[in-house]
Amino acid sequence: MGKWLVVATLIILFCFLTPDFTNADFSNGYPTEGIEVTPQGPVNMQTLKVEVTGEDDAKPKVVWEQNDSGDWVAIYEGGTTVTPGDVNSNGETVPLKKETDFNLDMGNYAPDSMKDKLSNAFQQTYIKGLGIKDMNWAEPKITYEAVDDKPLFQEGSLNAFIKVRTGSSIPYTARNVYTPDGSPIKYKVQYYIPMKVEFSGYVIEKKQMRVLQNASLQVNETKNLQAQVRTMDVSMSAFTDNWYDVTVSPVNPSTLEGTTWSSDNSAVASVDQYGKVTAKAEGTAHITAKWKKGPYWLYGTATITVGGTGEGSGSGECTYTIDPPNKIAAPQTSFMVPDANGAILGNDTANGIHFDAPTGIPTSEHLYANAWGKNYLFEHTFANMAGKIRYSCSVDLTYPTKWEEEQLDLPGPNGTSIPQLPLPKTSSFDKTYTFELTPREYAYWQIEQLSVYQIDQARMKNYALPGGEVTLYPNNYDSPTVELANSTVVEDHVVPQETGTLSFTPEVVDGGDHEPGPGDVDDTAELKSLAETQTKDPEVQNDRLAFNGETIMDDTVAIKTGPIPGRIPDPQIIGDEVLYEGQLLINSGLLNRPNTISTGTIYYKMLAENVEGSGNREYPISPINSVTVHTPVVNYSLLPDDNRPFDQRMVPDMTRTVLILDRPFTVHFTESGQHLNIPGYGNRDYAKYTKNKRIQFPFGVFQEGQYYPEKTWIYIPVGTPSMTFTMPTWVNEGDYTIHTQSWAINAPLEGTDLCEVNLNGDLTNYCASESFNVGVVGRLFDFRIRDIGDFRFEKVFRTGVGTLEHSNAMYYAGGNDENGLPTALSGQTQWHLPIRKGSHPTEPLTVPHNGYSFLFDFRTIGNLWQPGEGIRIEPSFYFIPKTGGSPTPVDLYYDISGSNNKMIGVGSPKDKLSYTRTYRLADGFRNISGGELSTAASYEYNDILTEAERVKTPWLKFYKQFVKRKTKIATGYELEVLPYKSRTLVGPTDIPNEVNPITAVRSVQHWYGEYNLPIAPYILPKGTNIVALANQYGGALDGHEKEFMKGGYILVKFGIYTVKNGDVDTRILGYKAPIANMWAIEGQMTGDTDERGQTFSFSSGDIILFESDFSVRNDYQGQGR
Repeated sequence: MGKWLVVATLIILFCFLTPDFTNADFSNGYPTEGIEVTPQGPVNMQTLKVEVTGEDDAKPKVVWEQNDSGDWVAIYEGGTTVTPGDVNSNGETVPLKKETDFNLDMGNYAPDSMKDKLSNAFQQTYIKGLGIKDMNWAEPKITYEAVDDKPLFQEGSLNAFIKVRTGSSIPYTARNVYTPDGSPIKYKVQYYIPMKVEFSGYVIEKKQMRVLQNASLQVNETKNLQAQVRTMDVSMSAFTDNWYDVTVSPVNPSTLEGTTWSSDNSAVASVDQYGKVTAKAEGTAHITAKWKKGPYWLYGTATITVGGTGEGSGSGECTYTIDPPNKIAAPQTSFMVPDANGAILGNDTANGIHFDAPTGIPTSEHLYANAWGKNYLFEHTFANMAGKIRYSCSVDLTYPTKWEEEQLDLPGPNGTSIPQLPLPKTSSFDKTYTFELTPREYAYWQIEQLSVYQIDQARMKNYALPGGEVTLYPNNYDSPTVELANSTVVEDHVVPQETGTLSFTPEVVDGGDHEPGPGDVDDTAELKSLAETQTKDPEVQNDRLAFNGETIMDDTVAIKTGPIPGRIPDPQIIGDEVLYEGQLLINSGLLNRPNTISTGTIYYKMLAENVEGSGNREYPISPINSVTVHTPVVNYSLLPDDNRPFDQRMVPDMTRTVLILDRPFTVHFTESGQHLNIPGYGNRDYAKYTKNKRIQFPFGVFQEGQYYPEKTWIYIPVGTPSMTFTMPTWVNEGDYTIHTQSWAINAPLEGTDLCEVNLNGDLTNYCASESFNVGVVGRLFDFRIRDIGDFRFEKVFRTGVGTLEHSNAMYYAGGNDENGLPTALSGQTQWHLPIRKGSHPTEPLTVPHNGYSFLFDFRTIGNLWQPGEGIRIEPSFYFIPKTGGSPTPVDLYYDISGSNNKMIGVGSPKDKLSYTRTYRLADGFRNISGGELSTAASYEYNDILTEAERVKTPWLKFYKQFVKRKTKIATGYELEVLPYKSRTLVGPTDIPNEVNPITAVRSVQHWYGEYNLPIAPYILPKGTNIVALANQYGGALDGHEKEFMKGGYILVKFGIYTVKNGDVDTRILGYKAPIANMWAIEGQMTGDTDERGQTFSFSSGDIILFESDFSVRNDYQGQGR
């Protein structure tokens, strides 16, 4: 501080002007980082470029205004965004959350001043190359949602691209009533977008040095030279003539450290450290002062001439000013049309099947989405900037002079004058020349605008896509690369050439008879010529732009004119794999829909390396194919006519599939079959798309023990090709229709009438249906002979002699049950019908004598429980010799008491008048259990009798009558009809809760009958004309005629049929029907061999053999016939 005060005392005026004139703008000193000095010193003039930075909080905002339609509009540079309204948690009307993308000029948010590394502050007005260095979202982000991690910007540019979301639940900054022009109340909502922004730029300072001044000295003469520096500070556009002395003071040498002096010819003139020159000998010397302080290193020179007139001396320099450039051309190049198109198709490899998505693709299959567009987009404007550099020159010359001064004559003798020679004189004078050089032209290229876009993503929407849309991100995509150097500051592009020191030795000016002065000489032309020669054209440098490694704008330093730039190459369409996403599962619940519209948008992201970029872009993807969602199902279910072999109808209906009561049937119901003849459909398995399969019967059925009531939908698991059901016994016989349905996995819950036969070819349908017309048919089976009146068989059918108690012995049609399955009697032919020689277990040669009754029973299933419903039995007769063979049809005749009752033919009118068969159902010989009788009686009492009849006959009375009641079952021997009074009801009692017990018990009927041949019948071959035969023997026959057949067996064959509606002549079901032969099903034998090896042939319905020559009369009267 003491040193400063001393200097201040000596040069107080100067220091008041500037405390430190050499770095007035850098009060904290010059930084050592972030600076650039050109050219390298020592030189006469240097330029200092210093980086400055500053931070500020930017608070741009998004403003939404409500329009008349209730929508919200945000208007900003580059476009308008519209969004519907929403209501926030406070119940206020606000815009629906929406993304807004916009450019922002961040220059509006730059700080008023910025600082260098040593915190020297500079006003923004004087900062060049102002641009963004970094920027980030301010935390916490309350009034907006950021789309990107940080705002998009190009370092060095003032343009930023902002992408934020505002609206809905995001808190606003302000909400005001907005009612322009007296319109209805609307609102304006503001959302601040606070950001932290760091700016950078630079300031320019220049310094120049000179030495004052040239001089002519005599030997031993001294002169103090002065070193001076002038500054063009950051606020100036050109130098002024304010020079400051930087000569070291001998009083206090430390005040202006950094100036050193030297002479290039110390023998002529020397110089000390303070700039004092001493002339030593005649000649010329150049005295140089060098000043080095901070980043600067400058020099100046003066010429010293010693002795005589000497030589002239002089030096000078030129300073330049770069005029602002003009834009002389600005060619624009743009490729901003992506030619985007797309596809949403169904031949995804995950499907394994090719579908043509526009025609049809099922839910649960996969789509792939593919988009194409240009691999990049760009637009650029290159400005050709041109201007001039103006040079202002100043040269100081010292001219040596000579002249002769006229001398007065000396007085001579005689008053004469003695002429005197002129007195030679020498001196010098200084003259300063100022002039302008021819301006130097410059031209360079700078990037006025540049936007390069890479593919960011593509979004495609379609009803069939997961969630309705898919975002495609680039795969194996080469993003464009940009290398960029850009400046709008002319000094960054133009480097003027220094003229350098103008050294000029002027000639001696001869004034003749007077001393010459500055007006006597003019060397302007020579000096200007010298300066022109020394001043070269400027160096220029374009902005730099390299695209994908290829130089588009070359920043190589050139002379005067920068190279003409090229252009970014046209983009190409991307490959198939770049914007691609496969395995896009179609939600299985989507409803069928034809030709669903596809839309899409491809998004291009602007590279951060941009100049005045216009922000991200988006373009529609078009065309994109439509997609038809059509989930197929088929229904080619089949009900095979597997039960036809059990169809016992006498007149079968071949147009309907037959179902037999108490028998199983199988429905074949796969998921395969023919659908529409379009890609991926056709004839194949559709199980993948089948939600369920179901079948509905108009009657109850059993399936694996579970009962399903009528009209219940029974579900068949998908993948199960068939399901077997069993008909209950209680289903009414008749015609029905069975329905099956196959439902698609995307069927609506409320859809019930959306079926189509065999396949859902119409998209409005979700069900494939089929139906079967069936006929439900009852059964007639289990014929048994359970007793024979011939006492020789008492020990077979009774547990003891003289008892009514029945043994378990019975004779069955065969060894199978009604379904053809073997029973316990399978192979035990002794107990198989017909009863014949060998049937008696202990007396194998015994055959019943004719005339004895035999008791039989059988069962039926179906509608045979009401009056008018019964059984028709048609006996027929055959003769078999005892030697065996085949039965021969015969007619039987018999006698009864009375002379006119001889040779009554079975089946004749007289037969019907002569014999009536009645029987008592509850006869003890039938051995029917009390429970079975009670059930039959109860049904008859409660369901057949009228109310009046029940009132008239109480139950107990009725039951007593029931067990004693006799029923007529035949008139004559040719036909027997069992009415409803001949049956009991033995239907199932272990039944499902849904079934009426009465309906179930009545569904199976147990019929009881009995029959006997006439006693001692006469046997003639079938069809014998007995009248003609009698006439052969004189009009009378006694049975001994040779035509009568003897010595064999009478074979009784039964034809058994159901009848209904009181019509005994119409046969409904038959034991032997055109299709089903229950005798054969139950395994009736077709022949047998007796103990002698004699073979007897039998056929269906053969039930018993009687001795032809022995009858009951023989047993009781002991005589023949």
